[in-house]
Amino acid sequence: MAVVRPCSGSGGGGGHHHEREGEAEYAERLRQLAALQLSIVCKAMAMPDMEAVVYSTCSIHREENEDVVERVLAATSGARSARGGGVIAAEGDT
Repeated sequence: MAVVRPCSGSGGGGGHHHEREGEAEYAERLRQLAALQLSIVCKAMAMPDMEAVVYSTCSIHREENEDVVERVLAATSGARSARGGGVIAAEGDT
């Protein structure tokens, strides 16, 4: 399953959003987006018969990429990261 989720869009060529918001507001928005992303991916992983979830963003921020994958792996029993770090597979999948 490919998960479509909101992200900051920081890597999508839309400019630097933190230039339009204060640094504190931008950091808070990243925190909120990462929490939402984590929730969406964990719900996808909990679906019956789920074999794999592909998680990707157009963000350049670790908070929305590696950190979300690490938190999903920690929160989801039997999950593992496949090559490249962005594919999260259920236990027993190749």
